[in-house]
Amino acid sequence: MKKIGIVPLEYHSYNYGGTLQNYALQQAFLKTGCKVEVLNFDDSKEKKLFSISQNKNKPTVKTNIKKRIQRVLNFLYYKKINSKRTKFEEFREKHFSDMHDATSLNLAKIADEFDCFVCGSDQVWNPYWCNSTHFLSFVPNNIPKVSYAASIGVDDLTDEQKVVYKPLIDDFTLVSVRETRGKEILQSFVDANVEVVLDPTMLLTSNEWNIILPNKKIKEKYIFTYFLGEDAALREYAESLAEKLGYKIVNIPFLYGEVRKADLLFGHIKYASAGPEDFISLITNAEIILTDSFHACVFSMIFHKNFYAFDRKVYGKSMSSRITGLLDSVGIVGHIIGTDYPIDNILSSSINYDEVEANLNALRENSLAFIKKTVELELDR
Repeated sequence: MKKIGIVPLEYHSYNYGGTLQNYALQQAFLKTGCKVEVLNFDDSKEKKLFSISQNKNKPTVKTNIKKRIQRVLNFLYYKKINSKRTKFEEFREKHFSDMHDATSLNLAKIADEFDCFVCGSDQVWNPYWCNSTHFLSFVPNNIPKVSYAASIGVDDLTDEQKVVYKPLIDDFTLVSVRETRGKEILQSFVDANVEVVLDPTMLLTSNEWNIILPNKKIKEKYIFTYFLGEDAALREYAESLAEKLGYKIVNIPFLYGEVRKADLLFGHIKYASAGPEDFISLITNAEIILTDSFHACVFSMIFHKNFYAFDRKVYGKSMSSRITGLLDSVGIVGHIIGTDYPIDNILSSSINYDEVEANLNALRENSLAFIKKTVELELDR
């Protein structure tokens, strides 16, 4: 029986999309009959490949005051924040197959226990936070290295970043990315052939996801909002829609493990302790989903929900290309909107999910073929 080692972006994160894609990628490989281990790797002390500092000036008095206020708020809401962290740990303990507490010191030692290593998915190659481990630099040359649905998370790379990426990626046996734009960028400077595959969360059907979902907890009709950004205009838009429909707004606060000002007074029902499976359940039972999150769009699509996505910027760069690529690939148009989008249009629109399912099944078949190809790679021993 072959043994596959999966190296995620972050094992210990409290990010819904990241945790659920780790689970889905594990399940996809388990279905091939392989033994799978998601490496419990803490890379918080690993050196990043690139500096992410956007402001090299010393912190101002105003900045320091904001940090102090943030610490006080986090302390006041500690129990609610910690309840969410507990749900994530329980999910990993229940659903992940892992044995190693991997560190930079022992990765090379445990490598020989595996027949292949896979990095991904999610933004594992985003230049703002990646390190050499995300490129499987610890893996010996005799063991195949594969990327599955790796995302660079940005619309372009600098010349400096390309110089660093090229030898790391060319060392892979198989390379796949999540977005067409990512393929275009990488294929312009690397020698390796780059394929486009589905995010792992889409490898599983709605029936397969239903297996881990809890019972419905909110009986009344609601709009589920999942905003990674803190744009007040998005929340005002959601409130206008809720008022028009007479629905409640369900929101998950404390997304990054801290209190966010934008969420303090927002939402009728604050589901602070939502675990990964609760996140999916909140989507499946919502009437409408408003989001700026890639994975919220994914699960909305898998469960045939009416949803709309907004743009979000990180370090001044748009993140919407990931969502645009996703929706274009399955034939969903007109569902990336701005806050000027007429609310009446949301009430009257619909998605042809028969067409979406046909497109998704074709893409899923292609992506599962890539998984099979990975499993069939031979060791050079």
